Amino acid sequence: MHTSFCPYCNATIDEYSIRCPKCNSKLKTICKKCQKIINTNEGVCPYCGRENYNESITPVYYEDLPRENKTQIYSDTIPIETKTQIYSDSPPIINKKMAKPKRKTNNYPQNSYYTHNKKSSSNKLIVSLFGILFLLLGTLIILAFSMIPNPEKYYDEGVRLYDQENYDEAIASFEKALEINPNHNKSKEYLAYAWVKKGLKSYTQKNYAEAITYYDKAIDINPNYADAWYNKGVVLQNLKEYTEAITYYDKAIDINPNYADAWYNKGVSLGRLGRHEEAHVCIEKALTIRDK
Repeated sequence: MHTSFCPYCNATIDEYSIRCPKCNSKLKTICKKCQKIINTNEGVCPYCGRENYNESITPVYYEDLPRENKTQIYSDTIPIETKTQIYSDSPPIINKKMAKPKRKTNNYPQNSYYTHNKKSSSNKLIVSLFGILFLLLGTLIILAFSMIPNPEKYYDEGVRLYDQENYDEAIASFEKALEINPNHNKSKEYLAYAWVKKGLKSYTQKNYAEAITYYDKAIDINPNYADAWYNKGVVLQNLKEYTEAITYYDKAIDINPNYADAWYNKGVSLGRLGRHEEAHVCIEKALTIRDK
């Protein structure tokens, strides 16, 4: 057996070797024309004279061999002319594996696109449902707040009616505002005004008992309303109940020390009772306040 050198890496090789044991380069190839096995480094085929350029240096596979030669299984250590030739109508399995590399399988499921779209659609549906629920909830909250009674609404309506001298309806509006919020002070204030206005109307009609009733309502609502005390004192003075009238004038003066009318009418009631010196003092006080 003759020893030669690899034309690619210069390693020592057997002359019948198909591949270099060092660089694994292909040492034998098949002529593209005559289909004979030749050395890969030969530029011209010794059998047919075809020029062989840029031949592959990968190992010889079963598919590379001519069909008429059947399948040849070679050993790298046995001369080609002495190697056993096994003829078969089907290629060996081991060489078939080399000839056809195993294809990579797709790791993604075939229905992944459908599943992704299905999940996306489900997510969109869930988001839409939540959006609708939040919208409905917001609408219900707004409706609930709109249905909650608002004392300001009744107060504003009451003031409008008060300015129109429609005192009965004004009183009804202020009372509704106080039913909603008993501490709504503006409604309390205007409610007392409205009762005093009703009392004045009854007084001008000489319906004194009714006037006193209305003034008492105003006093109950706002005990610090000086006009209510004073006006009740005027009614009592007209009824010749001077002592009681003085009591109400004094209360008005306690609330407002500069209440000139209360000082003056107190002096009149004192004079009717024969208490002239006291009456003179009260009338002088009234005049002093009015002259300021």
